Amino acid sequence: MKKVLFISHEASMTGAPIYLKNLVIGLNKKEIDYEMLVLFATNNGGLKLTEELKQNKINFIISHKRTLKKSIYLKLKHRFIYYLFFFRLIFKFKPDLVYSNTALNFSEVFISKFLNTSVLIHIHEGFNFCKELKWRLKISCFLVDKIIVGSKYANDALHKLTGYKGSVVYNGIYVKPFLPLKLSHKPFFILGVLGTINPNKGQIIAIKALKKLVDSDLKVKLYIAGKIADKDYFQHLKKYIKVNNLQEYIEFKYEIPNSTVFLKSLDALLVPSFDEVFPTVILEMLSIGLPVIASKVGGIPEIIIDNKNSYLFEVGNFIDLARVIQNIMNNKSQLRGVSKNAVETIKNQFSINSMISKINSNIEACLMLKD
Repeated sequence: MKKVLFISHEASMTGAPIYLKNLVIGLNKKEIDYEMLVLFATNNGGLKLTEELKQNKINFIISHKRTLKKSIYLKLKHRFIYYLFFFRLIFKFKPDLVYSNTALNFSEVFISKFLNTSVLIHIHEGFNFCKELKWRLKISCFLVDKIIVGSKYANDALHKLTGYKGSVVYNGIYVKPFLPLKLSHKPFFILGVLGTINPNKGQIIAIKALKKLVDSDLKVKLYIAGKIADKDYFQHLKKYIKVNNLQEYIEFKYEIPNSTVFLKSLDALLVPSFDEVFPTVILEMLSIGLPVIASKVGGIPEIIIDNKNSYLFEVGNFIDLARVIQNIMNNKSQLRGVSKNAVETIKNQFSINSMISKINSNIEACLMLKD
C-alpha cells in the first residue's frame, strides 16, 4: 500500500489546519488505497483538532518546529533538530507523496524533493501573504509535482507572483437540510466576526462600523471570536473600544470550542478581511441559512452573490459596512429569500463530498507518477 504524509504548519483551530482535519477525516471514510499520516509541525493549541483525529483513528505526529526562545543560537539549534527529525520521518515512513497543506512548508518541500519524494502543495494563502514568501514559493512551485489552490483569485495571485498556476479546488462543508429562517426578536441585532485576531482579518473595520450604528441609536452588539495572533493589534482594538465607550456593545469570545454554536448565536456574520482566498467560515454560515456581510475582496465574490445569497461591501470601508447592516436591519423580511439561496449555494457548489473527491483525484494522480 502506498503512503501519503500530510503536513500542516500547526495544529491550531484555525483555517488551514481545520481544512486539513476535515480533509483527512473525509478521505478516511472513503475506500482509499493508500495509508495516511498527518504531521503537525507545531502544536499551538490543537488539542480539540487532534482529538477528532484520534476519534477517527487517523495517525498523526506533533512536532515542535517553532520555539519562543529569543536567542538566535537556540532558535537555529531548535530548527536544526526539527529538520533532522523530518529527515528521519521521511526515511522511516517512506511516503510516496508529501501533501503540504500550506505555502509555509518550504523547507519540508525542499527536503522531500531532495529525498526523491513526490510533493503536492495546496496553497490556501492570498496575494498579500504569498508576496512575503515570493521566492520561496517560486522555488516550491518549481520543485513540486502538483499545485492546488483554493480559488480562482488565489490562482491569479500565484501566477502573478511566480508564473505558475494550479488546479482550483474550492473548500467544501457538509450540506445541512434547509430550515426556513426564523426572524430574531431579540432586543439587539447580534453581529459576529470569527477569525484569527490580526490586522488582515479587519476586526477594526467591524468595530468602527458598530460605532457608527450605535451613534445612530441602533440596537446592535458585536461578538469577536478567534485566536489572538497579533497582541499589538489586539491592544489597539481594546483601546479603540475603551476610548469610544463601546464596552457594553462588544464582547471578545477568544478561541471557541464549536464554531457552529457561535455562528448560530448571530443574526449576521461579518467578514471584513483585507485579503482572503476562500474563507470556510462563510460556507459554514451559509450552510445554516444565516447571512454574511463580507469584503468584496479575494475569493469572496466567488462565493457570495451580493443581495442574493448574502451581502458584499467595499473592502476597508466601515461606512459602507454600516450602511449594509442598517439596510438589513430595516428590511429583515428579505432575509428569508437570502437564507434559502445561501443553503442552495452550498448544496450545489460547495459540498464537502465534491471537495474530497477532487482532492483525492489529485492525490491519486501524483501517486501514479511514482509507478
